[in-house]
Amino acid sequence: MLTDPGPDGLITLARRVPMPPEYQLPAGASEREIEDFEKRTGLKLPSQLRTWLKKVNGAMVGPGGIFGAREATDFLSIEKYLKIFPAWRQLGWLPIASDGLGNYWVVVPGPDGSNGWVAFIDVHSDPESIDYYAASTVFRFLGFLLSAELGEQGWPRTRQYVLEHDHGMESVPEPLSPWRHP
Repeated sequence: MLTDPGPDGLITLARRVPMPPEYQLPAGASEREIEDFEKRTGLKLPSQLRTWLKKVNGAMVGPGGIFGAREATDFLSIEKYLKIFPAWRQLGWLPIASDGLGNYWVVVPGPDGSNGWVAFIDVHSDPESIDYYAASTVFRFLGFLLSAELGEQGWPRTRQYVLEHDHGMESVPEPLSPWRHP
């Protein structure tokens, strides 16, 4: 796991993750595509998500894919999940990835009020409630997710591992910490 992964380090990790045969990471979204997405949804993308989408606009990597600013009918579209869960738009949540089992990670305000944290939403339990915080930034979340796909263990359940790689997680209230959840 890269302790402070930037977009280029994340792309290197993503290229190592198992993908469907013949699949290539897609190109990033243009500034215009991102601006159009923000206008359609009424949501402002946090800077790290914006930077990531300019590099990779949704990809079939990870357990259920990483989402992008794509056509609303595309299964890797942030907008598609905002239509399925309309309360997320009202809450200002941006779905970023799926766990492959029908649950999602979303970009949300953090426990400290700053924007750009990533939380896990167990939609089978309550689609409008944070189950736990997964990372304090989009880049750290993507680093955790991609490293886990490469077999690295520790995220999200091992407290020491998570805090070693994401100091921001120290501010998470214990009931919303990932190591408190099975």
